[in-house]
Amino acid sequence: MCGFVASINLDGAPVVPASLVTAADIQRHRGPDDQGFLLASRKDRLALQFGAESVPSSSEYDVGLGFNRLSIIDLSMAGHQPMGTDDGTCYIVFNGEIYNFEDLHRRLESEGAVFRGRSDTEVILRFYERHGIDATLEALNGMFAFAIVDLKSGLVHVARDRFGVKPLYIGRHGNALVFASEVKSILAMPGFPAQLAHENLDEFLLFRYVADERTMFRGIEQVRPGTCVTVADGTVTTRRFWQYPAQVDRGEDAGELESWLEESIQRQLIADVPVGCQLSGGIDSSLVNLLARRAAGKRLEAFSVIFDEPTFSEEPWIDTAAAKADVKVHKYLFGAEYFSSNFERAAWHLEAPLNHPNSIGLYLLTENAAQSVKVLLSGEGADELMGGYPRFFYASTRQVYRRLLPLAGLSPRLRRRVFGTSSAQSRDDLIWFVNSSAFTTPATARSLLPGFDFGRATAARYAQIESEKGDTLSRCLNFEASTYLPELLIRQDKMTMAHSVENRVPFLDNRLVTKVRGLRREALFGATPRLNGMVERNTKIALKRLAREYFDDAFVYRTKAGFGIPLRTMFDHSAMSERVRDQYLPGIMQRGIFDGALAEGLWARKNSLGQAEMNLLWTAISFEAWAQLFLEGTPTVAR
Repeated sequence: MCGFVASINLDGAPVVPASLVTAADIQRHRGPDDQGFLLASRKDRLALQFGAESVPSSSEYDVGLGFNRLSIIDLSMAGHQPMGTDDGTCYIVFNGEIYNFEDLHRRLESEGAVFRGRSDTEVILRFYERHGIDATLEALNGMFAFAIVDLKSGLVHVARDRFGVKPLYIGRHGNALVFASEVKSILAMPGFPAQLAHENLDEFLLFRYVADERTMFRGIEQVRPGTCVTVADGTVTTRRFWQYPAQVDRGEDAGELESWLEESIQRQLIADVPVGCQLSGGIDSSLVNLLARRAAGKRLEAFSVIFDEPTFSEEPWIDTAAAKADVKVHKYLFGAEYFSSNFERAAWHLEAPLNHPNSIGLYLLTENAAQSVKVLLSGEGADELMGGYPRFFYASTRQVYRRLLPLAGLSPRLRRRVFGTSSAQSRDDLIWFVNSSAFTTPATARSLLPGFDFGRATAARYAQIESEKGDTLSRCLNFEASTYLPELLIRQDKMTMAHSVENRVPFLDNRLVTKVRGLRREALFGATPRLNGMVERNTKIALKRLAREYFDDAFVYRTKAGFGIPLRTMFDHSAMSERVRDQYLPGIMQRGIFDGALAEGLWARKNSLGQAEMNLLWTAISFEAWAQLFLEGTPTVAR
C-alpha cells in the first residue's frame, strides 16, 4: 500500500526532477516508510534512480516515477520502489495488495524466476517480464494501481484494479501526462493549475459526487476501474480489461457464500504488520469481523465510531457484534469538536467536496486505529455487489407489482417509491433507478444553482446504465457497482491513508464477485410482501441468511441506517458555526456559482430544515470549503 506519481512527456521533453519530488512529497502520508524516484528515457533506453536527498538539477529523461511506501508485506529493502528487473530494462511503481501473490510466486519459481524478496510488487514485475501486460492483469487478484515502464518496448502501462479500490488519476496538459494516486500530486506538476470543471456541477449537485472518469477538476480525470492506459511514442491508448458480468443463474449455491467470503478474508489477512477490522454494527462489517476472527485463529482488534445521541449511535449493535465475533472493540466518540477541527483536513485528503458528513467519522476511526494496526478490513462493497439498498428492492418489484398498479393508488407513498411518476417499462426502469439515487430534486437543485440542467446532470449516467450488460436488474447492479461503489472506495482509501492505514475489502475478491454474479436472482432479491421489514427481508437475501446463522432477526432485519451523523449538532459547534458565517457563506456569495442568499437563508433556518433542505445546505457548505482549499488556497501544502 503506497502512493505514486508517474510523469510522461509524449514529445520526449525532459521531466523536471524537482517537480517530481514535490509531487511525491505531497502524498507522503500514503507511504511514510520509504521513498524512491526514477528517471527514464524511452528513446535511449536508460534509467536513473535517485533519492530525495540527491535530486538531479535537470534531466534528459522523458519519464519520471516517484514513490512513497507503506510497508505491509516484506518490510525489507527488497520491497523498495521504483523496482527494476535484473537487466534494468523494466521498472514498476505499485500501490495496493495482491492477495494471490504467493500462488503467483510459486508459479513463477516453477518457470525459473529467481526472486530477491517476497513482496507482491516483485511478483507483478516478474510476471509482466515473462507473460506481458494482458496476462498480468488477468492473473492479479487484489487491489492495485500501478505504472510499468518497459524500456525494451518503449511502452508505459498504467492500470487500475477491477473494482476501483485504489484511486488513480490522470492529468493531461499539452504533451504532458501525469498519473498519480492523488490529485494534489498532479496539481504540484508544472502546467496543472487547480480549475473547476463547471460542466460537472449539475451532476455533483444532484448526486453529491461525479461518477466514472469525471472529477471536479478541469483537465484531471480518474482512470476508470478495470482499465489499462498504454503510452507508446506520442499515442495514448485506453482499454477496459474487465467489466462486471451480468447477473446470470449459473447454478452457484448461495449456501457456499460463507466459505467464499471466509476464503477471501483468509487471503486478505496476509500481512507482516498488525491487522484489524472496522466495525459499524451492520451485518456486513459484523460478518467480516466474525469470519476474520475465525480465520485468524486469534482475537483481533476492531474499531468503531459512536455518538452521544442514541438516535444516531449504533453502539448496542456494535457491542452485540463484537461479543459474537469475540473481538476487542475500541469505540471512539464522534462529537462536534472533532467535526469542526477536522472538517477541512478531511476535505483536503478527499480532494472533493465531502459528499458524506460521516467521512469525518471514518477519519476519526482511522486516526485512532493507526496507533494499533496498519491494515483494516471493512465491509464495503456488499451492498453494491448484492443489492442491499432499498432502491434495489423497488427496482426488483417494479415488474412484479406493475400489474397491481391500480391498487397502488391506495398507497401514494408506495406508488412513488416503486413506480416514480411513470408506469412505463424498459428504458424508464433504468432511468428511474438512476434518478432514485439523487440526493435532491431538480427543482430544489435549481433553487441553489440557477441554470441547473437536469439533462446535463444525468446524461452520462443514463448512457452508462444503458451500456451495461444483461437484463434490467443486472444493469442496475452493475451501474451501482461501477459508479457509487468506486466513490465509496475512494473515500475509504483517502480517509484511511490520511493516517497511513491500509483499507481492505474482502467482499471485492475476484472469485467472490464471480460467484455472486452466478447466483439466482432470488438469492439477492425477493418480492414477498411482509407487514414488518419488507425491504430488509427482500434485499441482499443470501448474505442476510448467512448473518441469521449468527445473529437474531432484530439484528439482521432492522431498518438500514447507514452511517448517519447529527449534522445539526455539528453545525451548532461554536467554531464551526463561526466558520460558516464568516468564511463559507461569504465565500458562496462572492463565488457566484450558488445562490448565496438562499444558502444564507437555509443556514438561518437550519434547526427547522427538512432532510432535503439540510442536504442542500450541506452540499453548498462542503463545496465552498473544497473550493477555498483547492481553487483559492495552496492545496499542495500538507495539512
